[in-house]
Order: sequence, then C-alpha cells, then structure tokens
Amino acid sequence: MKTMNKAILSLVGLLLSLSLQAQTYKSGDATLDANLKTITVEANKDLGTFKANVVTTYGTTLANVNSLFSVGMTAGDVVISFEIIKLTKKPITEVIRVYKVSKTKGWGAMAKELGIKPGSKEFHAMKDACGKNKDKVNKKKAAPAKKTPVKAAPKTTGNGKSNGNGKKK
Repeated sequence: MKTMNKAILSLVGLLLSLSLQAQTYKSGDATLDANLKTITVEANKDLGTFKANVVTTYGTTLANVNSLFSVGMTAGDVVISFEIIKLTKKPITEVIRVYKVSKTKGWGAMAKELGIKPGSKEFHAMKDACGKNKDKVNKKKAAPAKKTPVKAAPKTTGNGKSNGNGKKK
C-alpha cells in the first residue's frame, strides 16, 4: 500500500511539475513571463506564506487573494492581477471578469483590456514591480534567532586590576 501511495504522489508531482513548465503568461515580455513563472514555482512550495505575503505587500485581504485563486489563477497570475489593480484602480471583480473571459489570450491582452497598453510607462511599472516583488511575496518567515549566552565580564576593582580570577603569571 505504501508503494502505491508513493507512486501516486510521484505521479501527481510529475504532473504538477509539467503543468507549471507548460504555464505561459503571454504578457508580451519574456522577462515578465519568467518572473511570473518563478513566482508560481516558489509560491507552490509554501502557499500559506505566499498568500500572507501578498496580503502584506498589496494591502489586501486573504479573501481577495483566495478569490483570485478560486477562478484558477496561479501565484504569478495573482501578483500581476494586484499590480494591474494598483496601477489602474480597477476593482478586483473587473480583473476576475477579464481573466475568466480572456485568460487564453494572455496577460498582455488582458492588461490592455484593463487599460495598460503594451510598452507604456504603466506596462513597464507593472513589469518592474513583478520583478521586484517576486522575492518579496515568496519570502519565507525568518526563523527566530538562537540566543547565545553571553559570558559576563570579569569583575574588577576599578583600578585596572582584576579580582584574581584570571591566569596567574
């Protein structure tokens, strides 16, 4: 039974890996597409931390983040969606509507439909922000630092002579 479970898990992992490799964002920019793919791959390692970081980074709610995932978006899609929302001031419901209708066209076409023209300063701002935020949204919570005990300094009499606890000459 354990062997069968391992085989099933391996198959699921392989299929997930292949689907992520096949993921194309079609933004019209190879660097942006690569950053979105990196965001997705890294986020899938710890989706809970990713979602928490998106909430913090974009000043949104977990419900909003989950609403984007619920329509089939990947982590990369979520980040570019929040960048578009930030730049265009469109409501999240509008981004979801456009995604549902036009996702096969890719993010280049969807961004244009939402008001961001290819090559515009807004497009470059979106691209730059996705690149900068790829590490921020996938940042792992730092483990608490281990406290190393600090040895107390030897007591002195204040005249430059110790209390005799040091080495004798």
